[in-house]
Amino acid sequence: MTPEMKELASKLEDTTQSLYDLALVIYNLEDTTPPDTIPENISTLINHLRSLPKISKKVNEPISQDVLEYVEQGRNPDVYARQFSELVQKDNQYVHGKFLAMENFQQTLAEEIISAYPHLKNDVDDILAQGSK
Repeated sequence: MTPEMKELASKLEDTTQSLYDLALVIYNLEDTTPPDTIPENISTLINHLRSLPKISKKVNEPISQDVLEYVEQGRNPDVYARQFSELVQKDNQYVHGKFLAMENFQQTLAEEIISAYPHLKNDVDDILAQGSK
């Protein structure tokens, strides 16, 4: 992660925390709450929100449209990343299995050709050597 992305992530966390703090103060509002608590929290939130555009202009990382739609639906992008990673691992295992099956088939076919046509052994060995490069 680039330093700009780390800074942006940090500011987003600060902004989220400010929203949470403000909601908490409002939810727990009592007569004993100091009168300047809400304005202070609003001021902090506004300062965090003002800093976001400046930092975001420094970031040139593309964000997948799928991730943006996921977030717009109110879902956690970490869940998207985990699901995507699991899908890639599953597909990778599937392709790796097919690759191993083809290697085994190639070896079996080569052995059968050599047993049926022993005079082609050198040619089969050459073909197998070229395939392993």
